[in-house]
Amino acid sequence: MVAMGRSAPSRNGSGFTGRALLGLACAAVLAACSTSPADSQKSTTSSTTRSTSTTVPATTSTTVPIPSAPQPSADQAANTLISDWASGNRTAALSVATASAVTTLFANPYPNGNAIDRGCATAFPPATCTFGPPGGGNPNLPLYSLTLATTPAGDWYVSAVQVEG
Repeated sequence: MVAMGRSAPSRNGSGFTGRALLGLACAAVLAACSTSPADSQKSTTSSTTRSTSTTVPATTSTTVPIPSAPQPSADQAANTLISDWASGNRTAALSVATASAVTTLFANPYPNGNAIDRGCATAFPPATCTFGPPGGGNPNLPLYSLTLATTPAGDWYVSAVQVEG
């Protein structure tokens, strides 16, 4: 029998009341709604940090000794070397030029009267001074191109010689 103002719980044959079934259905809906589609597609990723190293072989630098008597200008250093070459004085030449520059220059016989100063270009490195036959001279005679360097104090010496022609 039904009491007034109250309804009797209805049974659905499973032993659950309607309210209990409604509560279970809501709980299931809430559980489904609390998981977003993005959460179901998330994958667990791990990032690995790799450390790479490169072994660079040690460099060996060959320091070319600065000659003992560098000159105050490129022109003076070049002319001193050419003068020492003309007189055959290898020892004096080594005071204003590197050993390799002296070896290259002295490997050639001095062309008497055909190693005229043609000037130096020092505005941009490397500085060079050129010697060769005079204007109107034999164009088949070699040109001597001297490369000059400066010391930390600003003096000049011949660091290389190139014979052209």
